[in-house]
Amino acid sequence: MAGTYGISSILWWLVYRRFQSLYTLSLPWFFYGLAFLLVGISPFVAADSGRDVVQSLATCLYAAGASTGSIFFAVNFGDEGGSPISTWIFRACVIQGIQQLYVVALWYWASVLNGQNGDGPTSGTIASSAVPILLVIAVPVAILMWLVGIILYVGLPDYYRQSPDYIPSFYKSLMRRHVVPWFFLAVFVQNYWLSAP
Repeated sequence: MAGTYGISSILWWLVYRRFQSLYTLSLPWFFYGLAFLLVGISPFVAADSGRDVVQSLATCLYAAGASTGSIFFAVNFGDEGGSPISTWIFRACVIQGIQQLYVVALWYWASVLNGQNGDGPTSGTIASSAVPILLVIAVPVAILMWLVGIILYVGLPDYYRQSPDYIPSFYKSLMRRHVVPWFFLAVFVQNYWLSAP
């Protein structure tokens, strides 16, 4: 999963630098929705090994979408050039707070799923036919994720439909700024301590 996250981070950066921001803001939702769909249909896979493969693929697809998080956060402020700093700070806190609530919900759901087996509470009865509850939860979430992506693709303002600017000596200037290596160190430490065993 970490390899998928790392490789897809590089690929998303290339997409962000070569195409309109619109794509880095809307395409990840396709990956999120596909990941939830695969998790929802995983109980229908007959063999345990096949179920593990489907769930691992879902995890990798979700990681591929999630690797746009920092770009998503950064381009969120692109059209606010004339806004006061207090507006930017408030917006950043709201975005980060919603993200943290979402991450907590995902961690809780994952802990519930990890504690279950094929015969546990992940299966139930709906309209007197056996339907895994996981499917009933995951498919609407997948559809919701796809709808968010479509709404973003169609509804983002013109600012996000521009081609990216060329920044001369961008990478060289990054290494001269002291905040950049400290940021990378902070991200590394954060991901080390928050990574799964």
